[in-house]
Amino acid sequence: MLRILLLAPSSNPDGTHGSLIGYSHAEALAQLHAVTVVIHHDNEEAVRRKQAPFCGIEVVRLPWLDRIHAWCFRWIFRNNYASQVLTAFNYLFCLAFEWRAWRQTRARIMTGDFDVVLRLLPISSVLPSPFAFFLRRGPIPFVIGPINGGLPWPTGFRQADKQKEWISNLRGFYRLLPFARSTYRCAKLKLIFVGGLVPIKAVDLALRGAASLLQAGHARFTIVGDGPERASLEQLTKSLGIQKAVSFCGWLRHGEVLQRMGEADVLVFPSVREFGGGVVFESLAMGAVPVVADFGGPGDIVHPEIGFKVPLTNEEDVVLQIEKILSNLHGDRGLLERLRQQGMRYAREYLSWERKAQLTSQILTWAVGQGPKPDLPPPQVARTLELLATPELTCLA
Repeated sequence: MLRILLLAPSSNPDGTHGSLIGYSHAEALAQLHAVTVVIHHDNEEAVRRKQAPFCGIEVVRLPWLDRIHAWCFRWIFRNNYASQVLTAFNYLFCLAFEWRAWRQTRARIMTGDFDVVLRLLPISSVLPSPFAFFLRRGPIPFVIGPINGGLPWPTGFRQADKQKEWISNLRGFYRLLPFARSTYRCAKLKLIFVGGLVPIKAVDLALRGAASLLQAGHARFTIVGDGPERASLEQLTKSLGIQKAVSFCGWLRHGEVLQRMGEADVLVFPSVREFGGGVVFESLAMGAVPVVADFGGPGDIVHPEIGFKVPLTNEEDVVLQIEKILSNLHGDRGLLERLRQQGMRYAREYLSWERKAQLTSQILTWAVGQGPKPDLPPPQVARTLELLATPELTCLA
């Protein structure tokens, strides 16, 4: 059982949307761990009335700031909760809340009353936290999540254009906000390669593409597999100065390989001649976002909603493209999480053994004259038709 200090300022069982979701999540965690929840005083009565099994309820009061916020919300934002400018404006009050929460809980954190601090609310991935700065050297970890947001605005729809605000174009500036460096600095990207260490797997391209992140301490790379290229790859890590950030594990049992994939963020698999690419299926199922060469099996499997594929132009260009992709994923954890979730869902719905069995059954039934001929479009066409196809045929994608 963990002792969790849980930051959820707007958590409220009588609320809606994020407030209710935050409270429900906090209450569920309290069933499993010793949770002390930190809330805004406006929500204190509702939270206490619910009598959830929290070990403690820490209430933060900011009376004069609350009056300013209430006035601005009424007269400037016209009570519009959907305003994107309001989200940015609220960051100032998030800072004040966490600053006050830190002052109220700092002594208990330093004396070992908690094992971890979890910021559950707000759920935005672009609101850095002062707690990340205060705890940058310990004594306990600081975790943010689950997070939400970051979806691009679709083009060609009047409905989206009507609601999109000018501030959406400034979203990337969150990296310049106070405490951003501390909040995101520890989010090391966990990279993995799985396969034989032979020339056509192009592991050297993967290492060179990841080198800048590995050199800066922003990532770790696990190489699962063995083969004649291992010695030269180990020498390459030394020449690039990344040997301390790269682990060569050799061959592992299949169950352990899947476990390693489940712990990874990104599968870097730039094989230049791959017929099938079963490892890409497994990475999607386990939540590792694939970065592959756009050639052969992996290029057919991966599409933009679940991962990245790099055109096979030349070595230097492939390395630069991998470097750019990994840098973007490191800087945008919201994008990484979105691709991860979409990839796992795609694997469940279209790439499982059950789906393959259904497709094979259709083909065999047609072959013996007991059913119609299945429609088997090429993989690229299947992806285009996916939303229009029947469930039995979408397994081809």
